[in-house]
Formats: sequence, structure tokens, C-alpha cells
Amino acid sequence: MISYAQNFEDVMIARLFPEDYRGTYIDLGAADPLYVSVTKHFYDAGWRGINIEPLPRFFRRLEAGRPEDINLQALVGDETGVATFYEIVDYPENSTMDKNVADMLAAQGHVVREQTVDIVTLRDVCERHVGERQIDFLKIDVEGAELAVLKSADWTRFRPVLVVIEAVVVNGTEPTWQEWEYVLVENGYEKVWFDGLNNFYLRKESLDLRKHFVLPPGAFDNFKVANFVPRGWDEGPVFGVIEEVIDELNVDRRGKQDAIEGLLEQMREAGETITRQQQEVERLSGRLAAIEKEHLDGQAAVRKMSRDLAASMTRTHDAVRKAEREFDDRRWGCRLPRAIAAVKKYGEWLFQGILCQEFPLLPAKPRPRISIVTPVFNNADTIRETIESVLNQKNVELEYIIVDGGSTDGSVEIIREYADRLTHFIHEPDHGMYDAIAKGFIYATGDIFAYINADDVYENGALSRAVDAFSRYPSYQVVYFEDSVTVNGWRFPNIKQKYVDFYRLYRRHILFQDGVFFTRRAYNYVGGLNRGLRAAGDWDLWVRLAFHFPFKKLTGNVSSFRVRPGQLSQNMDVYYAEMDERRRALRREIPRIEWWLRYPRYVFNNARNKIRRFIERFNKDRQLFFPIPFKELPPPPGLAPAHFPQAPVSPIDQLPPSALLFSTRDTRFGDKLISYVYYHKEEDVVSYYPPLSREELKDLYARNYNNPNPEISYPEEGYGSPYRKFRARRSTLRKLARAKLSKRTREYAIRKGLLTWPDQSLEEINIMLKAARPGTGTGARLSFLDVGCFDGKLLDRLAELNTWDTCGLEPNADAAEIARGKGHRVWTAEVEDALTLVPPEVRFDVIFLGQTIEHFNDPLAAIQQLSSLLAENGVIILSTPNLDSIQIEMFGPTWSHWHAPYHRHLFSAKSLGLLADRAGMKMVKHRTWSHPGWSWLSIKMHEIGLGGFVPHGVVVPPDDIRRAESLAIICRVLFDWRGRGDYIYAAFKKKID
Repeated sequence: MISYAQNFEDVMIARLFPEDYRGTYIDLGAADPLYVSVTKHFYDAGWRGINIEPLPRFFRRLEAGRPEDINLQALVGDETGVATFYEIVDYPENSTMDKNVADMLAAQGHVVREQTVDIVTLRDVCERHVGERQIDFLKIDVEGAELAVLKSADWTRFRPVLVVIEAVVVNGTEPTWQEWEYVLVENGYEKVWFDGLNNFYLRKESLDLRKHFVLPPGAFDNFKVANFVPRGWDEGPVFGVIEEVIDELNVDRRGKQDAIEGLLEQMREAGETITRQQQEVERLSGRLAAIEKEHLDGQAAVRKMSRDLAASMTRTHDAVRKAEREFDDRRWGCRLPRAIAAVKKYGEWLFQGILCQEFPLLPAKPRPRISIVTPVFNNADTIRETIESVLNQKNVELEYIIVDGGSTDGSVEIIREYADRLTHFIHEPDHGMYDAIAKGFIYATGDIFAYINADDVYENGALSRAVDAFSRYPSYQVVYFEDSVTVNGWRFPNIKQKYVDFYRLYRRHILFQDGVFFTRRAYNYVGGLNRGLRAAGDWDLWVRLAFHFPFKKLTGNVSSFRVRPGQLSQNMDVYYAEMDERRRALRREIPRIEWWLRYPRYVFNNARNKIRRFIERFNKDRQLFFPIPFKELPPPPGLAPAHFPQAPVSPIDQLPPSALLFSTRDTRFGDKLISYVYYHKEEDVVSYYPPLSREELKDLYARNYNNPNPEISYPEEGYGSPYRKFRARRSTLRKLARAKLSKRTREYAIRKGLLTWPDQSLEEINIMLKAARPGTGTGARLSFLDVGCFDGKLLDRLAELNTWDTCGLEPNADAAEIARGKGHRVWTAEVEDALTLVPPEVRFDVIFLGQTIEHFNDPLAAIQQLSSLLAENGVIILSTPNLDSIQIEMFGPTWSHWHAPYHRHLFSAKSLGLLADRAGMKMVKHRTWSHPGWSWLSIKMHEIGLGGFVPHGVVVPPDDIRRAESLAIICRVLFDWRGRGDYIYAAFKKKID
């Protein structure tokens, strides 16, 4: 073997285990992964373990040299928190958290530098990363903090076979074990060897291994000593410059500390003055108000000085870290290789992007774990919904961490309700939101990181989509989605995101934070969040990530940003001020060649954005994109839907939606329940959220359809009305929607059959029948079932022909009784119960669903059930609102047929064809049709917006008739025959094997 250890500790340890054994170790104070490393031999032999090292320079080397180990940048102590760590700059292996040791080394002429480092306990490290594995040896080299480390362990659950611990004073031979050895003895360990530097302790159950500790390392151990580069190799002119910079920073820091101490002294004096004044208040009650104000001012000054101190320390730490990074870069002479690698990488990227317009997809890898962090401070009114939206995510390995900065409004009590489902809950003061998030990421072990604020929510299926994206595009370290905005319970799509890169972000482009996901590797590589920033910490992280890694833009939204009073994002002046300060710093720090190397990606993304805008003019995704109407905010209050674990799924393939279209209250009867409207791109179908049970739908129909309000309701004063006077993207459509045809043109359209107010269902059924069953029409003898016949109006018309055997199916008992009173055979039942009520000998040649299928929760099951009631060569004919309607482009969310919450799904010709196919049928004919009554409802809703409602039974005013008829005629002439009419009729027949 090759011994890398300082005092041949690895030789002594290797005696205990067979040569082919692969064990587990923990190395506290690991330092360099190679130089005088106790664990280097074992790592090369196939062992794996945990390395804990607080110094950034050593931690980076451990990350590079021990990629298969777990590497933690932290201190170990008897309780979690933060502590001052003393780095010995010229001899970093002696760095310590013991101030006495640091003072001694400083007195010996060593350079000492202070920094703040997070503390973890050995017990937490073992619980999180060891689990049920056996720890074969534990090495402790913590320069004076041995007692705190030993007290932080759980010696009952985690019992290393061997403990090796440095047992003499730093740079000396005086023993120190009398201060801490009792902890090991009390927990069943016995000292078996002292090599002049370290004590070796075996657990009592393994004392049979004592035989290996009789002789010191020698020739029979068959080892060689590793050759290292002599100490001092990193000294020279460059290192001297860095030292000068560090010294200047330390002088500046000490000056600021002196100033702070002066201010603290002034504060103490002010406190004494306040105390005297408070005593005087007992005698002079008239001065009470003034003294209280002075006391509050003193507290505000304390908080301000604390924030200033934290910001100053963060800036100092960042500057030192930057100096170290530049020193490492220059030391290894890696500027030129990095430049060559970057040019090669961008050349390949441009080549693939121009030819393929996309990076080639690689085979899917195992799904990674995702870690989500939520910072909380007094968010009792929103935190429950946020937690539910995270914990209800399906098909994902989730790690959820909540960091509370000292809430006093009940947030903590709400969070504790979910304690058994949280990975970690940290409840302690912090220095702002980004400090809290950074704390959470310290505990995160996932492969993917993201954070969501305590007033935002994830859409159902959001995290699964993010994980799938990283599995599908493994070359990317950052992905981002579109976003939606929640205001007063309403939810709207946010403005579309562009393809971004370092240049675009540097030029003040802002991503939607809750829709950005990045790998742990990328986060650690750029140094994590800047804790000193108050508002623009997210932008600062994005721009640093973009400097090193390309971003992948994905369509659809996975989260929603809530707008509420008092949130940080409302103070954009502070946000942009911090952003500009960081931009100036980046301009100074980044060499000019690095800017040039990133410019080709910026040019390419600009071209992609322009091409995308051009293509979207002809894309249905763009036609169905209804961004937040800023001019109509805030919307009127409504009843926001509760968060349900299940996502709205496609009725055809049960897939989650690809995008949110908009939200709306009931625009027909004025119900306050807000519905979210989602689009499924693959199936070209719309679904609604929240889910409603059959009983809830029945209650809605009984409450509103049976007793409709005959009056139009206009928007409430003091609120906007979303999408009022929605502006169509094409000017031609805007003109057609406002057109008024002449009286002569109207009369001509009536003569040609282009304009009819009466219901045309029977005529359309006849057209469908001629296509589906040639030679058949309303004059033939057919059995007919009207599903959703209501009070039997269509059955009345069919009875006049006296050739069809007609029946009806109606779930509304009152309406069904009216139809039976007219002599019709009607069953009172839902479609799902039709098979149990209809006699088995009764089968139908024609089953008609007029304006019905859009009301079903499960239209696929309904079609499958009804197909069982068809006679040989039978036909299902249906009419439903057309998702391809040109009026959607004209009126957007104010189109009359969205009709939430009564409609549960909307279909196009494409999705109806898919629905028929999944039901074992085929669509043999479809055509579209536009009616002036529905056109008028769209025109009226367009005028008042979604803040009001227009009931079914309202009589069309004479002044509006002309415009409604004009629009209907235009649609019949220009669009119905192209499949763009308001309603679609379709005929389904069973497939023939």
C-alpha cells in the first residue's frame, strides 16, 4: 500500500481490515484529499465515506478529488448554528474554531483570518448520510474542538469500530486527551495505541482487534510513503499580491468593526439614558410617550446596525472567496484551456442548434431526487396552501425543507402540523429571505434544487415535470418554465418568457423564480445564494448560473406567483438598485474575453426569440394564450378553489395539462366560485378545475338552471373586470366582430338559410344521418334516444314527424316529469346509470347528445356506455362547443361557451376524433355551425368582462340583434365550412373489426 497520512495512521488502520474489504469512514477536518490524508488509501481501495471540511479551498478540492464521497462544508459541534472559524492562512491544516488556539498561532507569527461557518452535529450527519451502515473508523482532527465533537455524537446508534483522534496540542507534544477522553470511555471505548500524535480507541465489542496495536508501522506492513510536492510551492509574487489584498480587506473589516464597537458603546449609553428616563416616567407620566418613542428608535438602530454588519461580512467573505478563486485559476494556468474549451463547446452548440433547432435527446436516466426550500416569515394566511401544493406532488422523490425566521402570527403552529412529512424544519432568526433559503440548501441532499416562497404554489404535477426535464435533457443544469399569477383567488398566465442566456439576464431580464430549477452541482459551483442581498438575490443567482451553464426553456406553467400587499417584490426600486449594484460588480470582475465568448449564444437566442414570435402567429398555443389583463386589476373577489391533490387531467388519455388558459367566475348565473381553465396540447382539449362531484354538479344545476336570474349583472365598482374588451391579435378579426351588415344583406342571408334563430338540432341530425347511414333521414323508421332531453322540446318536434320511436334520458327529475307529461318515454338517470335502467331488449339506431358531453366529468366512459345501447349500424350524434371556433380568437376568455363551472371539458374536431377512437368508435362526419344567440352572448360578455354575467334567459335588445346576426352570418359564410364555427356536430360509429 501507499501511505499518505502524516504519521502512518492509515497503515495502522489498514491492519484491522482484510485487503479486499470495502468499508465506510467519516473524516472530520478532512483538509486536502491527497496531502497528508488519512483516508486517501482507503478511497483508492474502494471505500466510501463522509468528509467534513469548513475551508472553501479544501472543500473544492474534496469535491473534485472525492466525487463518490459525501463532502460537507461545515463545522461539527454539540449544537447547530453558526460559529466563528479561524483560518490559519499559511498553514491551513491548523485552522481551528478555538480562539485560544488561534491566538497562540497568531503569536507564533501565523496569519489568522476569521470567517463565519455553519455548524452541524455528528448525530445529524450520521442520521442523514449513514443510516444503517457500519462506520468502520472515525478520524477527528479539529484542533481544540474535540470535546464538542464527541458530545454531538449518538454513541448508542452509531458506533465506529475505531476512533482516531488527535490528542496533543497544536504544533506541540503536550497531551490534551484528559479533557475529552472520558466521553469515549463512558460510551464503551478503550484506548489501544498512542503514536505520539493520535490516540486510537477500539469499541469494547471489537477489542479482539487489539492484537494489531502491538508494534508501530514497519517493514512487514509492506507500504511505501507517498511523495508530495514540498510545502511552499504556492508562494510567489501572485500569492503575495493576494495576501496584500486580503490584508487590505482585513484592515477595512477591522476598521468597520471598530466603528461598530463605537456605535455599540453609544447604544449602551443610549440604553442607560433610556433606563433613567423610564425611572423618571414613574414620576413624570406626561413624558411617557416621548420616552417610548426614543426606546423604539434605539431598537430600530440595533436592527439596522445588525443588518449592516451582516452585509459587510458577506461582502468581505465574497471578496476573499473571489481572490482565492482567481489565485487558483492563475496558479494552474487554466485561462487558455478554459477559453479553448469554451470556444469548442459554443461551436458545437451553434452547429447543433442551427441544424437541429434543439439539442439531441439522450436516453432517460434514473429519476433524480428534488429538494424544495420554503422561507417563511409571518405567512400564516398563505403557508398552508403552499405546503399542500408541495407535499401533494406525485411521482417524485421529494425532500422538503422549511426555514422560518421567527414568525409570530401562527405560521409555526401551521408548519408543525406537517412535521412528520417535512424533511427538515428550521426555526431560528435569519438575516433575510436569501439567508433563510441558503440555510435550507445546506441541509438539502437532492440532485435538483428549487425554492418557493410561502405565498406561492406549485401546480399539480409540477415537480414531476421538472424532474422529467432533467432526465430528458441531462446536459442542462438549469431549466425554467412559464408562470401564472394569482390575484384575489383569480389565476392568470404571466407574460411569456424568452430564451435567456447570460447577456439577456445581465441586461435586467427577470425569470419567474418559482418556475426555475437547477442542479445541486450547479448551485455549489457558483457559490450558492448571495446572503447579503435583500431583494435581487434570485436574479444574482440566475446570472451567475447563466455565466457557466446554458438554460433550458420549457413550455407551460408549473407554479403560480401570488400578488398580495406588503410582499418584497412590490418594492421594485430596491430590487433594481441591488441588481444594478451587482451588474457593476460583474462588469469589474469578469474579464473581457469571457464576455466575448458568451456573445454568440446571445445572438443565437435573439434569433430564436424572433423566429418563435413569427411561428406563434400561426400556432394554436398563441391563439389560446390569454396573458394577465393588468388594466383590469384587481379583479372582484371570488371563492378561490381549495387545493386538491389530483390535477385536472385530459378526458382522453388522463394526462396533466400543459398550460393554464385563464380563470373565471360563473358568467351565466353569477356564482362566486372561481374556476381555472387548463389546456391539454397533445389532445387539443380543455379541462376545468376544481373537480366537481356528480352531487355538486346536480346542486349547481338545481340552484341555477331551474331559477335563472333574468338580469344582466355588471362589474362591481372599485374592481376591474378581467378581459373586458379583449383585444384580438388580428385586426381583421376585430373589425369582423364589430361589423354590422345592411338590412338587405340580412334579408338575403335569411332567404339562403344562412341566418336562423330557432334551434337547428333536428336539421343537423338529418345531415349527420345521411353521412353516417346513407339513405336514412328523418323520414325513416328509427329508434332514437335523446340524452339530456330536459323537458322534451326535441322529442316534441320528432313526434310531429310520427316516424321515429323516441325516448329520452334526463337526470333532472322535474324536467323529466314534464317530458313524461307530454307522452314521451323518459328515464330519470345519469348516463352512467343508463345501462341499468334501459331494458336489454331496447336498443337505438340514433343516440343524440345535444350540448351534453361538455358537462360530463368522464366523457370517455359516457361514450363507451352509450355505445353499448346502439343497435347494429347505430350512430351516436353529438353537438358541443367547438374549441376551434374563430370566436375564441375574437373574444378570448369572454367567449360565451367557456361557461365554467358547468362545462367540464371542451373539444375540437381533433379531440373528438381521439375520444371516439379511445371508445372503440370512429368519427365518420363532423361540421360546425354558428348561432346568433350565442354570438350575442359573446358580444355582451366582451363588453362587460368576466367581472359580470349574462344569463341564458335574457331577451336580446333590438339594438344588439343586428350586430349578433351580422357576426353569425359572417361566421356561416367565412368560417363554419372551414371547421371554425361556434358549435361542432359529429357522428360516431362503432369500428368494424
